Amino acid sequence: MNKANPTEVAQGYAADLGDLKVYYNRVSTSLSGTAHEKTDIATLAENTLLAAAVGLETFLSDWVLAAINKDASGFIAHEKNRIRTSITDKFGAWHAGAVEFEPGKHVKLTDLRSILDPDGWNLSFKDFETFKQRADQRLAPTYRAKIAALTASDGLAFDAVKAMRNFMAHRSPASKATMNDGLIAVGGDATIRDMGRSERGVNSLGKFLRTKVNGTSRLDLYLDWLVALAGKLA
Repeated sequence: MNKANPTEVAQGYAADLGDLKVYYNRVSTSLSGTAHEKTDIATLAENTLLAAAVGLETFLSDWVLAAINKDASGFIAHEKNRIRTSITDKFGAWHAGAVEFEPGKHVKLTDLRSILDPDGWNLSFKDFETFKQRADQRLAPTYRAKIAALTASDGLAFDAVKAMRNFMAHRSPASKATMNDGLIAVGGDATIRDMGRSERGVNSLGKFLRTKVNGTSRLDLYLDWLVALAGKLA
């Protein structure tokens, strides 16, 4: 029986990020010396991060489904408890004790998608804490341990990427404020402060991303962090 492989999912996302990084650096180099160099590179930086952030959402959805498909023990235990609780609440403990739920050890990937993503929109995690919570509920110990090993700095960078993606999608005052809160939080973290911003916040996201810190653009710093995240989940 072939099963999805979460390691291969992570490696695939890391490879996509590598291609994005090569693309950004190739195109930004080609823009050097042109009339609108800085503006064009700022736009390029935003679009490149947007592609990486959308890819992150697909990666996380596919990775969680693959992890459950590989080892469904945590998912099945969660579903058993959910069913037992529902029956107890509606009918009582006697009824719950009389109901058997034994789906087997393996859940087909197609079945998982119909259960967890019936509308086909991908699994969605609004922030790092939601991702951790749902993983803790549904994943087997091997995969829960990978997420538990992610650091507080990882959580800040995760939320900043999500916030930048939302700002680029909506360009609303609220999304900008949320983005700046996230980037300021990153800027206050000793491990990843070069990826963040001071209390002034960010007015031009593209300019912020194209700017180099110690010789490396912030865009490259975020792409490198995303590659490292994929490596931790591989």
